[in-house]
Amino acid sequence: HQHAQANNDITPRKGLSVNFAQYVTLGNNATNNTSLSSKLYLPFFFRNSTTELNFNYQYNNRNVNGYEFANQIDFIKGIKNQFPTEYYGGGLTFNLPLFYPDWIIGPVFYVKRVSIKPFYEIASFDKQIHQSFGNDFSFNLCVFGIKLPIEIGLRCGYKSHSYFAYCF
Repeated sequence: HQHAQANNDITPRKGLSVNFAQYVTLGNNATNNTSLSSKLYLPFFFRNSTTELNFNYQYNNRNVNGYEFANQIDFIKGIKNQFPTEYYGGGLTFNLPLFYPDWIIGPVFYVKRVSIKPFYEIASFDKQIHQSFGNDFSFNLCVFGIKLPIEIGLRCGYKSHSYFAYCF
């Protein structure tokens, strides 16, 4: 369904995406990384909008002198520089286009879509629970008449005892 979606769709209307990875080093100090991530897309009430459920798991078996694998999955929003041995996470996101304005801003920008993506995520980092919720505001626009759109936006949210906001 991802290849058959229309230009106005933010994500597939229905679908499932699953990714499993296993990384192992050879030698006396063997290290392994196992990760599983999945996304389930379900139709939402409005046209061109979807509900996205995601589930993630990662296990890192690190040795003191062994190779350290990078994290293979995306953590919840607002979390950076964490290297847990075991991670469980999940989230709910609503992908909602607000409108398709077709705004021409001078000879430089052409705005195709304005959308919001409210989210809630919860995760366990080595049995320590973190939560985050917030909203992504995004604009799909074309620059200098190039047909390939870029997405710019602002993320505002709250994560377990701290606020975060940044552009993506």
